[in-house]
Amino acid sequence: MPVGEYEVVVIGAGIAGLVTTAILAKQGKKVLLIEKDDRPGGRAAVFHHQGYKLQVGAHLSEDSGSGTTKIMEYLGKTFEPGPENDNMPVYHEGQWLPMHEVIGADKAELKKVIKELVDMDFSALDDYEDLPLRTWILERTQSEGVARLFEFIAMVEGATRNWLDHSASENLFIRKIHLQEKRTTGYSFWPKQGWDGFFKDLEEVIRENGGVIEYNLKATRIVVEDGEVRGVRVQKVGRKAIPNEFVPSTLISAGQVVCTIPVWDVREVLPTDQIPSWYLDKIDLVAKDDHRAIYLGLYAACDKPIYAYSERELAAWFHGPVTGYPGWGFLNSALDASVAPPGKHLWVCGVYVDPEVPKSRTLLEKTFADIEKELEEMFPAFKDRLWVVRHVVFHTTYVANKPGLMGKNRPANEIPGIRGLYFAGDSFQGRAIGTDRAARQGLAAAERVLGFKIPGFENTLRV
Repeated sequence: MPVGEYEVVVIGAGIAGLVTTAILAKQGKKVLLIEKDDRPGGRAAVFHHQGYKLQVGAHLSEDSGSGTTKIMEYLGKTFEPGPENDNMPVYHEGQWLPMHEVIGADKAELKKVIKELVDMDFSALDDYEDLPLRTWILERTQSEGVARLFEFIAMVEGATRNWLDHSASENLFIRKIHLQEKRTTGYSFWPKQGWDGFFKDLEEVIRENGGVIEYNLKATRIVVEDGEVRGVRVQKVGRKAIPNEFVPSTLISAGQVVCTIPVWDVREVLPTDQIPSWYLDKIDLVAKDDHRAIYLGLYAACDKPIYAYSERELAAWFHGPVTGYPGWGFLNSALDASVAPPGKHLWVCGVYVDPEVPKSRTLLEKTFADIEKELEEMFPAFKDRLWVVRHVVFHTTYVANKPGLMGKNRPANEIPGIRGLYFAGDSFQGRAIGTDRAARQGLAAAERVLGFKIPGFENTLRV
């Protein structure tokens, strides 16, 4: 158990928490990072299984240069792209086809929409928080193919299926930043050092600059008195003497706290009696089960690689031939050979399902069985799998990119009337997608604590 007073306590060692802590440590702050689990990474944490490396949910980075990459440069580390996805085949009417053949976007119309998007100021996207992506697109072109292209990428990235659920503001932000920095509508890669290497680099920065990291330490309450943060009450996580043992909490004093706990769990640590009801209402809105990015995933170990067209592809489908659900899959070991033993391969997929599925064991069993049937149909090599690890991304998830749930509609990163409490992580206000969104949130949270914008990040967008 850490002792002594800290200037800042950061709750949660996911990417947002690690980045926040690393920046604050580099800036000379006396900072403590606490994490209830036994390892860093949050949803992207790495686990070893039979010689393979698995994650809570598969992750790629979509940073096109100004986010995670720039932050790691500032911290004296690198975040280099490993092999990129080179192809996005689509399963359509019983066969795999190149995406452009299925989508059929008119090139001239696509260029027209892209030009308007690139020429637009980022701040203008705030006007489209409640607008579906299709509405925005079809106000600028009558090309159904252009709308389908944007919606297809939105489905894969943002865990939304219905056209009404694709957010204009958030998806246009991601397209715009990729177009401006990489001249492509979609960009993703596996980090060269792997996710475990990325977390190790951030841990090194924290410790080398005097920061402290404590795992197996759970925040039970953020302490606020007279409108000011006083610290965090914590309890050690570990084996209990008896199952119903009561483990007391201890106060760690700090004048500032950065909380990266997601909206569906954050109420547990908040002094809700001191927080405005309208702020709690925003938390409750975003935290609804219907607003989660829910998917069922499968890791498959295999002797021969599983793919449709090419080993480095990111394959996707609108409607699985058995379940009717959309999904995606990629050969993890083609992007990072270290995730599988020599001579073996690791493939991963995710299938976006209804919120009711994870709540029923019977429904889960049936849905997983149906998913495996359709994977055997779509990817014949899947039949020869050595084993599978099924995983449910429900509690460890993110907010789906839906209209009315993005940007200013989310809980703000500070609560009026409470000094020294800040929020980061991808379920509070912010922009971008996935791991890059979390890193940018970490930068923004550190700057709030410091009270100034760090030089060198003028072109890094964040809230």
